[in-house]
Amino acid sequence: MQQTHVRRIQEVYSRTQRAARPSGYTSWLLGTPLALSLATLIGTLAGWFEGTVPIDLLAVFIVLPIVLVFVVAVFTAIIFSSDVLLLKEAVRKLRYGDWDFLCHVVLERPVHSKAALSDPGVVFIIGHLFRKLGYQRESQDLISQAVNQSPTLAPIAFSTDDVLSATDEAVLTMGLERMSKARLLLRAWTNPRTRYVVIVIGAMLLLIFYAMQFINVVHWQR
Repeated sequence: MQQTHVRRIQEVYSRTQRAARPSGYTSWLLGTPLALSLATLIGTLAGWFEGTVPIDLLAVFIVLPIVLVFVVAVFTAIIFSSDVLLLKEAVRKLRYGDWDFLCHVVLERPVHSKAALSDPGVVFIIGHLFRKLGYQRESQDLISQAVNQSPTLAPIAFSTDDVLSATDEAVLTMGLERMSKARLLLRAWTNPRTRYVVIVIGAMLLLIFYAMQFINVVHWQR
């Protein structure tokens, strides 16, 4: 168990360090399928593949990349939204000295969104969590990184029984709040009624899809 704990801390530390570095992988991952879809569509309309590639296969090359990009974008948005909401709740709980929830969110869950991990406030509290767990080198690296990005974090030292003040909480969650307001999906998901409607509609669509598949199977068996 101790080895697992150490491994997770090193993984979170490495992930947080990588999040601070710019990366162009996302644009490539999203742009390549869309470019393939667009090229196939243009080629189909221009007749480049006429007589060489079946029309059904061309349809797959046009539609499938768009579907993949949509699915990846949705999952990325869901992961980002849940990470931001949980991190905000973890910071709120620090006002009452509850570090266990932050430990759960950061190490046991853990946080995967690069946008969330690149926020100075998040890096700062992860650094202080590592300090409490006895990982001084990793802690100092992350705290220094966060303070260099946002000097307003420097006065927050958790000096009074490891409890945050209301002002400290506002400073730490400033970046997360900015992300929340910038992401439409996150704002919608925080509304309980919206969550209920999305879940119900999603469940109904899944039921209809599987019902149609079942009907098709029964029809072909006859």
